[in-house]
Amino acid sequence: MDFSEWKVERSRFVEGKHFLAAHCGAVRIYAMKLSEPLDMMLDCLPNKARYQAKIDTFKASSRKLEWIGVRFLLYLVRGLDEEIVYKENGSPIFRQSDVYISISHSRGWASVALCNEHPIGLDLEKKSPQAFRIHTHYMETGEPLWAESQQLLEDSSLAVWSGKEAAYKLLDKEGVDFKKQMKVIDYHRSDGAFTDGFMMMKQSVNATFADTLKVYYHFADEYVITLAVP
Repeated sequence: MDFSEWKVERSRFVEGKHFLAAHCGAVRIYAMKLSEPLDMMLDCLPNKARYQAKIDTFKASSRKLEWIGVRFLLYLVRGLDEEIVYKENGSPIFRQSDVYISISHSRGWASVALCNEHPIGLDLEKKSPQAFRIHTHYMETGEPLWAESQQLLEDSSLAVWSGKEAAYKLLDKEGVDFKKQMKVIDYHRSDGAFTDGFMMMKQSVNATFADTLKVYYHFADEYVITLAVP
């Protein structure tokens, strides 16, 4: 695949919710701003009692919103009430489906990626300069950043951080050193605005995967979303 396969189908307001649907090869990616009340999303889901029992175990209201938001988004795009369970390392899987899934949420946004063919890793990060301030904690000297402006330095730092999070989910191993075991070696930009493209990332985390991964990125107004594929 190349970055021409990362196609944004729509990024618009749907009934007050900012919604993204995109595809990258065999992968479908969805993101939604969690602007609806928790009770409204809960009422839309089948088996409301089961979901209510689960969120009652969470103390933080933000955790409740994110957890329900992911299930609501899945139900919105697939029309199925599919139970998600978690492996010992925290990776999500469907209880009764072989479809690969990856989940991410960040400060009022929820996102999911789905693929029938191979494992995937997805990450969404709300825009912030924080990633650039601490980039030496997760980037080796020599990993490339976009130096054309301060804003691009911040954006590329965020893309690297998010991309490494996505790769971490794909590689499915615990105890990973983001700085030493994952290294961005190149960018491929699809436009002059740096909105879409992919990065090539060397990894020494999981020998069952290639030692160089492709990690796609897409910048929207409020966030960056990244997808790691084998």
